[in-house]
Amino acid sequence: MTKPIILTLFLIVAACSFSWAQQADRYGKLKRRGTEIYDGRTRLTTEQKNDVLGNIEGVSRVDDWNRNTKMFKTGRGLLIGCGCLTGVGLVTTGVAAIYGMTYGVSQGIAVMLTLGTYTPDVIPECVNTTAFIGLGMTALGIAGLIAGSTTLCIAKGRMNTIVNDYNGQFRKGNAVSLNFGIQSSGIGLALNF
Repeated sequence: MTKPIILTLFLIVAACSFSWAQQADRYGKLKRRGTEIYDGRTRLTTEQKNDVLGNIEGVSRVDDWNRNTKMFKTGRGLLIGCGCLTGVGLVTTGVAAIYGMTYGVSQGIAVMLTLGTYTPDVIPECVNTTAFIGLGMTALGIAGLIAGSTTLCIAKGRMNTIVNDYNGQFRKGNAVSLNFGIQSSGIGLALNF
């Protein structure tokens, strides 16, 4: 009578430990690309990502990942937007410089053709204003590029640390433990090793 009960308990423990081992082997070495996590060439779904990040060395890193994902996207947005602003500022400054140069050359030609009887005008104020606006846009764009690069690099480093922590926890040789509770595959015993 006790043999079937012992056999049943043994099968339950074996099934739970097999389920856990299968879960641990389900993901190989993970890599981060952008804000996504990949297992080889396969992108993990949000559910899989939450499963992986939910217990890294006994700590949930889901909130850290989400916060750094927002930071990464903010940095990328700053780089794109401020890069465009810098480009427009440089073009505006260049257009003002070319207009000012053309205006000056035309005034010089007018003086030469009239043998000095023509008095050249001062460069129009709109050229100076346009050049200053272009320089201002360029300066703001460069400041935004610096902020965006810094934000992006910090977020990438933090996300890499999270993925490296996950990958490193399987190399440490964790202690063997048998736990009862809610697992990703249901309620039961989990043999952790």
